[in-house]
Amino acid sequence: MTPLTPSLQALDSLSGIDSLCLWVRTDERPMRGLADFVDWRMCGYLSQLLKRAYFRGEAGEVLLLAGGEGIPCRRIFVLGLGGAREWKREAVERQVKETQKKLRLAGVSSLAMATPETAPEELWQKACERHFSWVSTFILFRPVNVAKGGESPAGKR
Repeated sequence: MTPLTPSLQALDSLSGIDSLCLWVRTDERPMRGLADFVDWRMCGYLSQLLKRAYFRGEAGEVLLLAGGEGIPCRRIFVLGLGGAREWKREAVERQVKETQKKLRLAGVSSLAMATPETAPEELWQKACERHFSWVSTFILFRPVNVAKGGESPAGKR
């Protein structure tokens, strides 16, 4: 599995993918990575939800949004990570395992997922390979802090 670099073109390539999984932290504004590109395509809707505190990005929070124009996936799962954290092997494994349970209960059949910005990419990728083998298609996006040239759509304004 080769992780994709977040971009609008990569987002457009998700045609046929059932669900998209994004991560939001309480202390990361503006959003980064794939969440930033999705927010751009949704005309700032995700930012507005955060601004109104409808969803804050607290650990364990889950927000389900419908895909639609500009987002080729049927469902968008936005999961909260809480505040800044130091990711250790156990934390990565626990987060991926908990997420897998939620998405399996929701009947996800194919999935694109962003690696959280602060998570070690290699650890995250290996945990995803172990826990998401049941989905027909799995696409992983790398964190922007690792991806070279992953320009934010907000920077293009």
